[in-house]
Amino acid sequence: MKNVCMLLVAAGVCVGASGAARAGVVFEQLPDYRTAWFSDSSSKFVQRMAENFTLDTDASIGTITAWGAYLDDNVVSDHFTVFIYADAGGVPGGILYSGVPAVTSTIDTGVNFGWNAFRTTLTLDTPFNAVGGVKYWVSLDNATNNGGAWAWITTSESDGVFASSLNQGENWNAMSGDSLSLRLSDVPAPSGLALLGLGGLVAGRRRR
Repeated sequence: MKNVCMLLVAAGVCVGASGAARAGVVFEQLPDYRTAWFSDSSSKFVQRMAENFTLDTDASIGTITAWGAYLDDNVVSDHFTVFIYADAGGVPGGILYSGVPAVTSTIDTGVNFGWNAFRTTLTLDTPFNAVGGVKYWVSLDNATNNGGAWAWITTSESDGVFASSLNQGENWNAMSGDSLSLRLSDVPAPSGLALLGLGGLVAGRRRR
């Protein structure tokens, strides 16, 4: 039987496979810093993870934030690819979006749960328009290369179900007992920016 690997406080251990939030944030489940699952197809573990999400209302997702750690605290260059899938009976189905995001920031959280935890924010090359009430899956593949391995930190704020793939997303297995930390933010409304610009123009004219 193939194994799926997770990051524990002392080593990479393999086991058998078997929100309300702030303005701009449309979905959030914060990390519990308990453990993490490798989601790095270029590492020796060669696996990807996916987390499910359902929004309350329609939203255009522009940024994705995830909390992760690096094997042996060997922090190497990030090379993320984001995949968003339709739901297919409790696992990822057809691909609705795939793209290479810009890594907006990678911040050391100051939390050490055996490994140092980092918060990474990714900006999608094209926003993903999600429909409220519909279940989706998002998978993050960080191809770190150079002997590194990135692991996705878990959360206690979800349904305790995620999915794993050992063959680049061709097939998915439902996993129970954990969920993965995740924050989704929408794209700022252009109308608000336009109003701000207009207000600045009016103020400028008054100063003359």
